[in-house]
Amino acid sequence: MVTVANQLFRQMFGHRPLAGLPLRTALPELADQAFFGPLDAVYATGTMCHGRQEITFRNAVRPGLDGPVHFTFIAQAVRDMAGAVEGLLLFVYDVSAHAQARQQVAVRAGQPPLPAAALELANLERGTANLQLATAMEVLSVTNAELDATNNQLTETNHDLGRANAQLHAVNDEIRAHVAELHCTQKVLRALNARLESRVSERTEQLQVALRDSEHQRATIAAVFAQTPAALCLLRGPEHRFAYVNDSYQALYPGRALQGFPLAEAMPEIQAQVVMAFLDQVFATGQPYHGQEVPLTDAGPHGPRTRFFDFTCQAFREDGAVVGVALCAFDVTEQVRVRE
Repeated sequence: MVTVANQLFRQMFGHRPLAGLPLRTALPELADQAFFGPLDAVYATGTMCHGRQEITFRNAVRPGLDGPVHFTFIAQAVRDMAGAVEGLLLFVYDVSAHAQARQQVAVRAGQPPLPAAALELANLERGTANLQLATAMEVLSVTNAELDATNNQLTETNHDLGRANAQLHAVNDEIRAHVAELHCTQKVLRALNARLESRVSERTEQLQVALRDSEHQRATIAAVFAQTPAALCLLRGPEHRFAYVNDSYQALYPGRALQGFPLAEAMPEIQAQVVMAFLDQVFATGQPYHGQEVPLTDAGPHGPRTRFFDFTCQAFREDGAVVGVALCAFDVTEQVRVRE
C-alpha cells in the first residue's frame, strides 16, 4: 500500500493517484515485468534488492504523452522497534536518457540496443543514496512541524487558562458584591472548572500521542540511516564536528574515534585535501555539492592509501540557518581501478 510518494516518483508515472492504493493496482502496466516479485521477496526476507534489470513503463492512461519511461530500482525493508519488517522504502532511478542514448548508439552502429552497463548501476546507487538522505530530511521536517503544532496547542491552552483565571477573578468580585447570588455563581464556577479540566485533559492526551508518534518517527529515521549501504555522517559547525556516523561510514575507518570529534582532529590527513574545501564551501554558501571519483588519501593499516569516492555534500539547517553539512559517500575505488 503506497503511503507517501515524492514529486519525482509521481512525475515518473504520469502524476496518477498513488497514495492509499496497492502498488499493483496503481501501476498495472508493470505486472508482466520483474518488479513486484522482488518487492514481495524484500518484504518476506528483509534483504535489500538491487533491481539491476531495466524496467519499462508505458503509460496506458496517457500513452502518447512522453513515451516509455525506463528505470531501475532499489527496495529496502523498514523494520519496527521489534525488528520485524513493516514496510518498504522504494527508490526508483530514471534511466530513460541512458536507454535513449544506447538506442541511438546501437542504431548508428547497426546493432540492437544493449542492456545497462555497470556504470549505470553505480549512478543508480549514488542517486539512491541522495534520495534516501532527502527522504530522511523530509521526514525530519514533518516531525519538526508536528512538534511546532503541539507547542501551538500548548500555547492556546495556556491562553485559555489565563482567560479562565480572569473569569474566576471576575466571578469572585461578583460574589463579594452580590451575596444574594452566591449559589448561582458557584454553579457557574463548577461548570466552568469542569470544562477547563476536560479541555486540559484532552490537550494533554493529544500531546502524549504526538510525542509518541514523534519518537517512533525518529526511531524509524535512525533505523533507515543505520541500514543504508551508503556511508553517512552529519558534520556540525564550521569545524565540521562529527554529530552522527552510521555503520557504513565507521567501517571505512575501523579503529578510529569519530563521534564528537572535529574532522581535522579525527582525520588530520584530510586537512590539505580537496574534500575539506568542498565541506567549507557547502557550509558557507548552503549550496549542495556533488563529487564523482574524488581521491582521498588516509593513513591505512599498512601505510598511506588513496581511495576514490562518489559523494554528495548537503547543508542542513535549523531555524533557516546553516548549522552543518550532511555527507553521503560511496567507495568507488574498485570501479576506478578496474577502468584504469
